[in-house]
Amino acid sequence: MAALEISPEVFDAPRGWKQSIHEYLAGYGLQCHKATALQGGNSAYVWRIEGLQAIDGASFAKFMNPANELLILKYGEGQLKSGALQMPPARMQWEVRAMTSSVVARACAQEPAVEVPRVITSTKEAVIMSWAGDRDLLSTYSQDCTLDAAYVGASLGRWLAGMHLTSIDDAEIKDWTNATATMVEEMERGNMAHKLAASGEFSQQEVNQASTAHQTITGVRALTAWDFRPMNTLLRDGDNPKRPRITVVDWEVSCYTDPAFDVRLWVAEAMVLEAKYGADRGLLKSFLTAYRRTAGVRIVTKEFVYKVAVLVGALWMLLMPATIWNCTEADREPWMRKAKDYIRAGITADRAWLLKSSLAPLL
Repeated sequence: MAALEISPEVFDAPRGWKQSIHEYLAGYGLQCHKATALQGGNSAYVWRIEGLQAIDGASFAKFMNPANELLILKYGEGQLKSGALQMPPARMQWEVRAMTSSVVARACAQEPAVEVPRVITSTKEAVIMSWAGDRDLLSTYSQDCTLDAAYVGASLGRWLAGMHLTSIDDAEIKDWTNATATMVEEMERGNMAHKLAASGEFSQQEVNQASTAHQTITGVRALTAWDFRPMNTLLRDGDNPKRPRITVVDWEVSCYTDPAFDVRLWVAEAMVLEAKYGADRGLLKSFLTAYRRTAGVRIVTKEFVYKVAVLVGALWMLLMPATIWNCTEADREPWMRKAKDYIRAGITADRAWLLKSSLAPLL
């Protein structure tokens, strides 16, 4: 299976559209002064919206900020921009549901350094939300050495653990499933099993163990953003130039599942960042330390850490080489080796090996 890629191309509108973004808005009684297309990942289309208002001047006016704030419109397309993978077009409603949930509100109240976009309104396929800036942690870490990376990591670790803890058995959350998450999990797990078997380094029993570890809930279920990663962490200037305001975006795959899925993607991406741009700034260590201390043994058991190790390896096997991480074909083999090492440590419960790895702060 080929590695998944994030399309860097910016589209003015979905390829299947026969209308402009202005015509789309007009269909819902809205108009704007300006709509600027932005890079929206592999399945969503995103515009920065300026001067949004109701055409009739009434139905939408109550949502608007008198200061005429910048907004974001995110539209969910039914197919990836590259490849034939089908996506539920109504998945933006999952995004709205999560960002407006009481669980997320409580997590942000507990950790004021972190917030989520404010939902303005939504349609079946799109959500309009507050502007969260145009700097993401992925690119900022590589370009701005003045960033207090340890502060960002610790803030996010506390916030994530708080959201996970407060959502356990929450009546609002505990029946939330997400077809997109299920589909990607199955694809990721199948890709891992295929590549482990093809490597000749894992017996069929070990391949089966890895697949079982990938899909077994290690303890509790919680609300997960699921696509939680530095790339989906936006930064804006705050009172301290080294300590920006932090906004977590991209909730369309959110669901009630093992919190290890949130930890695994953030860790996998942060490890690549630190390998390329320096690990001495404390981004990953502070994140994992804060997460463990806040989540405690209710979530972070040895079994949880072993599963995270397997999931991190599976992610690298799916995504490498990834241009979003500035990785090339030459990087593939070292990361594939690392992926197999983490998977093996996870399925053999090799705590001694993991204590020497980047996951050590979780143990």
